[in-house]
Amino acid sequence: MIVYTPPKPAEAIPLIDLGPSLSGDLEAKKAVAWEIHKTARDTGFFYIANHGVPQAMMDGQLDLARRFFALPLEEKAKVDTRYSTCTRGYEAPGLQTLDDGSPPDLKEGFLIGVDLDDDHPYVRDGVPNCGANLWPEKPDGFRARYEAYVAEMFRVGRHLMSLIALSIDLPEDYFVDGLQEPLFNSRLLKYGPQPTDAAYNQIGGVGRLRAVFQRGRAYRLGHDYHFAAGRCRRAGGGKCGGRMDRCAADPGHLRHQPGRNGPRADQRPVPCQHAPGAQQP
Repeated sequence: MIVYTPPKPAEAIPLIDLGPSLSGDLEAKKAVAWEIHKTARDTGFFYIANHGVPQAMMDGQLDLARRFFALPLEEKAKVDTRYSTCTRGYEAPGLQTLDDGSPPDLKEGFLIGVDLDDDHPYVRDGVPNCGANLWPEKPDGFRARYEAYVAEMFRVGRHLMSLIALSIDLPEDYFVDGLQEPLFNSRLLKYGPQPTDAAYNQIGGVGRLRAVFQRGRAYRLGHDYHFAAGRCRRAGGGKCGGRMDRCAADPGHLRHQPGRNGPRADQRPVPCQHAPGAQQP
């Protein structure tokens, strides 16, 4: 007997209203968790609304990215990843590829993670991707604003992980111990004009949960299906990573989505569903 809905090309991106889950009522949390459960079995990608992140902070983060990428190349190059021991800082276009033999990605980025000094056990023990961030001097206030945004994402992420635990019949605090000092990567990305003949694997990570904040970008779900994401001004996005499925009581039913994104000219729009407070711009 099939106990889940077989995946198919997305007709809409589910939009989950987190508002009721923030009330502290367990039954309300379970109801929201069930919505996450359903979309994790279907598209593996969803928007969230009423998450408590101030609109000014979201707009400010986009403005921060815009101002950084508008800097002259020589200014951005001062924090190039080649000066980092753990792949932090500025990434010029063409540095990343999906896998061996793929063409280079058509984007530039700025990457941070947990900011650790040389005395931290992770750094001393050589844990991959652990070390210090490279912070640019410009734009003014870049580091303080970025770190404030990351702290807010941790709050939302921890809450989502409690709901994901409930969604697969685990205690809501199941992931708490693993989130005391979580490792993370955060990227600012800028996609320039994309040629219509770009390879399918040229535009674009796997983990437990990926939070995405975007405006009208395109996403790739599955291995060969692209769509242009509809815009929800007050919504953020999340996707299920490959490791989440292994935590489920019935492994194999949560849908992992490869983490590739970027605008393409040949994609049809896929609407974003609506929840209270999630408004189109």
